[in-house]
Amino acid sequence: MAGANLPSWWAPLFKTCHNPSIFVSPAWLESWLEVYGGDFKGCWVRWESGGIVVGGCLLVNRTIWKWAIPMKTVFLNATGASARRTPMAEYNDILHLAGYEAAIVTDVARLLQAQRWSLLSLPGYKEDALVAGLISHLPAAGKTTDEKKASFVDLTALGEIEFEASLTGKRGSSIRRNRRLYEKAYGNLEIVRAQNLEEAMRFFSELAVLHNARWRKKGQAGSFSSAAVVDFHRRFIGRLWPLGEVDLVCVHASGRVFGYLYNFTTENKIYFFQSGFAYEDGVKLSPGLLTLALCIEEYRAKGYSEFDLLAGESQYKRVLAKHERSLYWTVIYRNALWPRLLWLARSLKWRMESTLRRSAQVTEDH
Repeated sequence: MAGANLPSWWAPLFKTCHNPSIFVSPAWLESWLEVYGGDFKGCWVRWESGGIVVGGCLLVNRTIWKWAIPMKTVFLNATGASARRTPMAEYNDILHLAGYEAAIVTDVARLLQAQRWSLLSLPGYKEDALVAGLISHLPAAGKTTDEKKASFVDLTALGEIEFEASLTGKRGSSIRRNRRLYEKAYGNLEIVRAQNLEEAMRFFSELAVLHNARWRKKGQAGSFSSAAVVDFHRRFIGRLWPLGEVDLVCVHASGRVFGYLYNFTTENKIYFFQSGFAYEDGVKLSPGLLTLALCIEEYRAKGYSEFDLLAGESQYKRVLAKHERSLYWTVIYRNALWPRLLWLARSLKWRMESTLRRSAQVTEDH
């Protein structure tokens, strides 16, 4: 990839920007470029005012195949599809200083219209992100937007109330019962966090083993079944550790491990990124809920403002979190011949599938 090294202006901009995110941090981008940079082409874009960098992004180019048609696709920042499995980035945006939003949106739209591409991928952004305003500035044959809910626990709102005590009804009863059963069977539960980088790497390795084992039982490949993903995270943890922005946590009783969490600790928030839990066949206990509930309470007591469970709906998130926000993944089909044809073909396919579903429903009703 041309210009695969992180430019010197990115880290200073990240420190002063209006919209920092761990997923566009220097540590994330450097790790991603080292592992995946050879698979892409692209360019760094920056905006200056009075000699000061006021905005910046990475536009990544890669050809992907849609229905046997090669489509040149532009991805915003280190989020593009690769020949190898990649970690999913969220809270994505063009970095910028406050007050420059309108000028940057207008300029990046003009820049994109001057380039050759068929699809534009804008992954993992919030509705108030700068890129959300970009969409209306680009003529398009069509677009798809996938909305994913990101659940979170508002730790500030809990005040002095312990996390478990804040959960009422069946949610609270289930977690408290789960904890009592574990303590009765195994003894007092203890949270241990990695104290040095070597221990953090060991926790990560053990987490990955448990995580992959759980998904293999479901007949699927776990997130850490890819050597490239493991390589990325080892580099990323190594960069975050001296900054104090990563937390590898183990929950155990008398040496018996029940779960590991891999969290990012930045902006006074916790981003729960991945986990590995020790499930036992035939035992109706939830080490996942146990590990998460204990750690959420620990973070509340330490004064963090939020525990973000990130995008994707799961039952355990509904149990633990009362709040959620939306993140969006948008793909824009350019208003040009081949993207237009592809969009028409997709639209026709969706309409046919919708008609078939309605017909099947009518048949069932009768």
